[in-house]
Amino acid sequence: MKPFIADEQFERQQRVDFARGNVQLEGFTSDAESELLLERYIKGEVDGDELVELTLSSIEADFRVRENLN
Repeated sequence: MKPFIADEQFERQQRVDFARGNVQLEGFTSDAESELLLERYIKGEVDGDELVELTLSSIEADFRVRENLN
């Protein structure tokens, strides 16, 4: 039997792969920063709640930069 860590990492990889597939089916791709966050999630460096928080913070920061450019 695989250790818990390996099982959890496998499950996280499966979730991320599924999400990536859905994003691609909609015609989009993830940027490099999002991919780095996803890799941190897969490795167990952040949990699901932290992933959402970091992702939303990244989107908000990007929006503010784009808003200031206009």
